[in-house]
Amino acid sequence: AFVKYHNNIRISYGGNTVLFLSAMDERISFACASGNACTFDHRMKNGVGIELASVIPGFHGKYDVDDLVKCIAPRKLLLVSSEEDKYSMDAPYIVEKAGEKYAQLGAPQNLYHKRYRGAHALTEERFADILEWVENTGRQSSIM
Repeated sequence: AFVKYHNNIRISYGGNTVLFLSAMDERISFACASGNACTFDHRMKNGVGIELASVIPGFHGKYDVDDLVKCIAPRKLLLVSSEEDKYSMDAPYIVEKAGEKYAQLGAPQNLYHKRYRGAHALTEERFADILEWVENTGRQSSIM
């Protein structure tokens, strides 16, 4: 059966899956990744583990997570990170680098980043903000 994706929202390791899936499948009109926007370079330099499923031979030599986010452009993407979360520590860097591609495509407003205080856990505040973003984005995309 053919399934048309409209959105893709995941947290923690699922956030990593969102970035890969959204980069590769243009049927996804908007996506949200919470708690897993961190470059491989940052992970390796800081001793943060890389899930075996994310180990792609030859990938890191040419690409990193900001490149995945660039592939999502110009579609809407919300990255949720926190200051003390080792799995999303350099999300601002990813947004800065990918933001260049969004701007180049005339859609800088489609890349959103919400940064919070605290650690990795999904808090009620973050969850509420994600739901609000999804509801507003879905309404704008007229798919909800």
